[in-house]
Amino acid sequence: TRILLWYSHIEKQKGPAQPAGEQVVLVATDQVLRLYDLWQQKDLWGPMRFPQGTRATLFEKETVGLLEPDGQLTLVRIADGQVLLKDKLDLQEFAQGLQGFYLMRLGEVYLVVPWGIPQGFQQMPQQQIPGMQCVQVPFGKVYAYNWEGKRLWPKPLELRHQNLLFSQPAGLPVVIFATQLFERRGQGGTFQVHLLAIDKQTGRKVLEEKFPYTTNIFQITGDPEKHTVNILLQRDKITLTFTDEPWPAEQPGAQEATSGKEKTAAKQPPTLREGLWRSIRKTFLPGKPPDSLEDSDDEPAGPIPVIPPPMLPLPVPVPDTR
Repeated sequence: TRILLWYSHIEKQKGPAQPAGEQVVLVATDQVLRLYDLWQQKDLWGPMRFPQGTRATLFEKETVGLLEPDGQLTLVRIADGQVLLKDKLDLQEFAQGLQGFYLMRLGEVYLVVPWGIPQGFQQMPQQQIPGMQCVQVPFGKVYAYNWEGKRLWPKPLELRHQNLLFSQPAGLPVVIFATQLFERRGQGGTFQVHLLAIDKQTGRKVLEEKFPYTTNIFQITGDPEKHTVNILLQRDKITLTFTDEPWPAEQPGAQEATSGKEKTAAKQPPTLREGLWRSIRKTFLPGKPPDSLEDSDDEPAGPIPVIPPPMLPLPVPVPDTR
C-alpha cells in the first residue's frame, strides 16, 4: 500500500529564557511531499521540500500540483516522483488574496488557473451554469501548457467573474467559460449569461458575449464532420465554424456578434486541427430542440479541491502502479 504524504515539517527551537527554565517552541519550517510504501516501510521517492504557504492539489490521481507563494509552479508525477513541469506564474495582482488554484486537462492541453481576490476587488453575485460541473473564479489567470510542459499562449488569460466548466467536451479546439452574472439596473438588477470562448492553441478570444437573461439550458456539442461547435442556451444557439482560412485584419471598434451577423478573428493556422473557429452566428430558437451533434469522446477532468497543509502527515490514497 502506497500513500502520498503532504505535511508541515515541525522543528524544535529554543524560545526566550524563562525563570522556570529553558522554553522550547515548535516551528513549522517548510512543507514536505513524499510517497511512502507501508509494506516496505520506506519512501519510494522524496522527501521534496517546499516553503510554508505552498498549496497542493491532486490531478486525475496521477499528478500533484504545487504552487508556492511566490508563484513557482511544480507538477510531480505520483508514480515515480518525476518533475513534469516547473514554471513561474505571475501572482502579483492577487498574491496576498490567493485562494488556490485548479488544474484542468482538455485533450492535449493542460490548464493551470490560480485564483483569488485582489485588494480592492469588488465581487459580484454569480450563478453556476445548469447541468455543468463547474467552479466559480471571481478573479484568476489561465495558463495553458502542452504535453511537453511548454506554454502555449504568449500571455495568460485574465478571468473576471467566470466559471471553469470541467464537464465541457475535451476534444474541441476552444476552451469555453460561462457564468450567470448579476447586472445592476437602477434599484434592482438581473442575472445575465456571459460566454467566453478561447482558442486552445493561441489563447485568443474567439467569442465574448452576454445575453440579457438567465438560462436553464446549457449544452456544448461538436460536429467533427461539419467542423462546428454549438452552444445551446434557453433562447439562443451560438455556432462556431472551424476553417483553415486566415484571420482577416481586425476592424477597430468592431461590434460583437449579433443575430444574423458574423464575427471574425485573425490567425493563419498551420493545420486543420490547430485552426480557428472563425465564424460566430447567433440564431434565435423559439423552442427548437437541439441539433443531434456528436460530443467528444474524451473524458473531461473534474474539479480537484486544494489540499490544505496539515500539521501532521496526511495520507492520500493513490492507485497502485506497480
